[in-house]
Amino acid sequence: MLWWQLILVAYHKLLIHNDWGEFVNQLNTYFGQPNLTQASKHALCALKMQDYQHVNKYMIKFSEHATHTGLNDVVLYGEFYWGLAERIKDQLLSLD
Repeated sequence: MLWWQLILVAYHKLLIHNDWGEFVNQLNTYFGQPNLTQASKHALCALKMQDYQHVNKYMIKFSEHATHTGLNDVVLYGEFYWGLAERIKDQLLSLD
């Protein structure tokens, strides 16, 4: 906030005053993830479905990170399966 206040006082006619998209772009430029791809890959590796969690919640979190990784479907399928709760994996084993 301190950074933005200084900019807004110094430059009264900035595009961010009237353009929400430009404001968000500027925030991401200065404060966003410097390497979104790498951060998303790490987040996928760390993502684990909890035993009490619904699979839908896991799928949503997985999809949020997967879209930024650039990984192919085969790798993503493996990562998805690896992070599933054991109870879900057990159910999948019983399927044809």
